[in-house]
This record gives sequence, C-alpha cells and structure tokens, in this order.
Amino acid sequence: MERKKLMESQTQLILTRMREATAVIQGTTNMICKELGVPENELGLWRLSNDKKYFEKIKMGKQKPIRTFPRKKKK
Repeated sequence: MERKKLMESQTQLILTRMREATAVIQGTTNMICKELGVPENELGLWRLSNDKKYFEKIKMGKQKPIRTFPRKKKK
C-alpha cells in the first residue's frame, strides 16, 4: 500500500513537471500556477520544496529514485 502511494506521488510529480515544461513552451505558466494555487513568481520555490520532500523520502529509504537512463546490461 505504501509503495503504491509513493508510486502515485512520483507519477504526479513527473506529470506536473511535464505540464510545466509544456506550459513554459506555450507561455501558459499562469494557468498551471492557478491550478496549483501558487503565485507565478513563487513557482520555483514550490518546485524546490516538492523536490526536497521527494529526496527526503529517498534518503529515508521509502522511495527509489526515478531512473532516467536504462541500465547497462552486464556481459
């Protein structure tokens, strides 16, 4: 159950980041900020606080880091 919640929060974090990147490209960050309930000038601070929470979970062993590159196969 705990693992499922962590996976859901990790997925939410990734989806939010993807939407933020798309919003920056399209120039619609204000829409994202309204949905998150964060002022546009504080979006960076909000992002950092969420990252900090995520990395604390990794340190405590409750979360595994997101793998961005496939593992190399051992021969």
